[in-house]
Amino acid sequence: MNVLAHDEWDARNSAALAAYRGGRMHEARALAEQACEMARQFGPADVRLGTSLGNLGVVYMAYGELLKAEALLRVSLRIRQAHLPPSHPELAASLNNLAMVLDDLDRHQQSFQCYEQVLQIERAHYGETHPEVAATCGNLAALLHKMGRHQEASDCFQRVLDISIAAGGPLSEGAALALNNLADSVERCGDAVQAESLFRQSLHAYEASTQEGHPAPAAAMLGLADLLIKRGQYNEAEALIERALFLRAQAYGQHSGPYALALNARGALLMRLARYREAVQLFQECRRIWEDIAGAESGELATACQNVAEAEAAIGHHRDARAMFARALQIKEGLYGGAHISIANALAAVAAQDQECGFLSQAWDGFQRVLAIQQAAWGEAHPEVWATRCNLAAVLRWQGRLEDALAMLGAAVAGLTVACGPDDLRVAGAWAGMGETCLEMGDLAQAEACWLNCLRIRQLTLGERHDGVARTFCALGDVSRRRGDLDEAEAWLVKAAEVYEQVNGANSSEMADVYLRLFHIYRHRDEDTRARELLLKCARIYEVIHGPNHCTTLRIYALAAVLAVDAEEWDEAHALFDLVQVRVNDMDEAGPVDVMQLHRQMGRYLRRIGAPMDALPLFRHCVQLAEGEPGVPYEDLVDNLTELMFTYASLEDWAGVEQAYEACAKVLSSLPDEHLDLRRETVSDLANWFDLNEMLHPFVQLHDRLRQRYPLLPDLNAIDEGDDDMRAQA
Repeated sequence: MNVLAHDEWDARNSAALAAYRGGRMHEARALAEQACEMARQFGPADVRLGTSLGNLGVVYMAYGELLKAEALLRVSLRIRQAHLPPSHPELAASLNNLAMVLDDLDRHQQSFQCYEQVLQIERAHYGETHPEVAATCGNLAALLHKMGRHQEASDCFQRVLDISIAAGGPLSEGAALALNNLADSVERCGDAVQAESLFRQSLHAYEASTQEGHPAPAAAMLGLADLLIKRGQYNEAEALIERALFLRAQAYGQHSGPYALALNARGALLMRLARYREAVQLFQECRRIWEDIAGAESGELATACQNVAEAEAAIGHHRDARAMFARALQIKEGLYGGAHISIANALAAVAAQDQECGFLSQAWDGFQRVLAIQQAAWGEAHPEVWATRCNLAAVLRWQGRLEDALAMLGAAVAGLTVACGPDDLRVAGAWAGMGETCLEMGDLAQAEACWLNCLRIRQLTLGERHDGVARTFCALGDVSRRRGDLDEAEAWLVKAAEVYEQVNGANSSEMADVYLRLFHIYRHRDEDTRARELLLKCARIYEVIHGPNHCTTLRIYALAAVLAVDAEEWDEAHALFDLVQVRVNDMDEAGPVDVMQLHRQMGRYLRRIGAPMDALPLFRHCVQLAEGEPGVPYEDLVDNLTELMFTYASLEDWAGVEQAYEACAKVLSSLPDEHLDLRRETVSDLANWFDLNEMLHPFVQLHDRLRQRYPLLPDLNAIDEGDDDMRAQA
């Protein structure tokens, strides 16, 4: 044996391991690749080559290059099996690494078989109650949860607890950690009551096994708080988080990583309470802590930036959110490179914000890049690959390419069903995308079928009392309302409200969303009193959640003022609009779309009370915002232009009416054929308004002139011929 070559290989291999353990991933990769090349000189079956291939496989796994990692780990295992006895612990380590890669590839059954072999070796070598056995049982339990075998997962965590109790007693720190993991597992099984009991036992064991003021109990406090937040027990959750913050501040200081993690828990509570602005400030504080203690290019800072971005997105500040998501992506690209699987989620988050901002070509390019990274790492049939195709389909839908979107979503449903089984939540997500697309296409029967498939899976997987189930009830309510079955729509929404109230509380943003949907139903039924009551309930929720000067709060109050005018409740109408006018001068920062929606309601109020001259600049501003802001739905632009037409008509300015109608005709004529209904409904609504205001004749003349330039405008005679003949009236 060449001793010098062996020593050089051994030094290079050790340096690679040291770099890996130190988190210096680029250095670890280069050194591990060099060690592999050096080991090849010893022969293709040499155990040193097996060691180097195994180490390089682990590095590739950290980079997310899972298919490369799997290939290397299998060769490494084969070499080691030829040199080592079947019960050698190094074989267990090799099998464990392979099991982790297979788990990440979602080849869960193969991963399960590897973990079973690991346990067999460890039990034979160490005995039943060794910490290595407990660690592998924990890994196996996490895998079983992914396989949907939740009870078996809990049994594994119970075994870990038994080993920990045997080693240190029921009130040891090891038992406390095992109880914490078991509590989380039982919660996943849907037994929140038992989970709460186990979290409390874990907290008691931590407090019994540590001195007063020790930070270890904070872990159980935060786990219990997370469960209580999900159950709506916010007061106790907040108290636990504050205790955890106190312990970690005492032990580590307020400028430390453990303290920042506890602050994140407080931020999660604020997000659940829809106190998004406070959450932004708190997550910004966490971001500053991580930047100071971990550095400007650390993974912890990337996560903190993502938390800030999610809170900004919840407020509706999509540009600010995009900037923070982009910062997180930049950090991760610096850590892992531009093709690493770890950057896929950050890249997808940036693409999603591009989509929200209306930058649809950028969003498409971003999701395509995510898809390429995932395909390289996981292959074509991985569930996350299909999920990204669903994101691409959503971009197509926003672009109006509904047929293409539907085809892509149909393929995703089929692919995810094969990859995950028919009852996986990701399949439900693809059905939901199909339901939204079919609804936009006007295929209400198919939309309902898609949403019912989604509902079945979500109820089976999440149970009846989950906000995901409530969202599906809302979607089914939308389908029923579009079909004209208002009673059925109301029934779906009442079911959604019951779930939201139990899960998120009576004053949640989700409840406000249900109230708005019910408001539209009552308006269709001409139940204006009930509609106004719901609208004011909604406004009060928004006032608590977003603040009295938030644009959404003011928009709802302005809409309530419009309804009060229609009901001739003049005192109420003037009081509501005066409130809006006073607050609008101190309005919180708002996006262009929010401002547009507020100004539209204010303009409607002013026109209805006989002040069209005051309404005119508001509607002009709405049109400018809709035309200048990317991503504004064309329905909003059409609404703004029709309101502008009504206002010009109220001023008897027919030149202005013609200018606004021509702009509206351009928009309607540019829509794809599947939006024929919008053309017909818009022209029908215009004709009805001008008829009610005794101006139908000049409108018909204007419409006929414009049809010569825009032949896709519907013929008034062809619209609802069974009703009054509008041309004859003219």
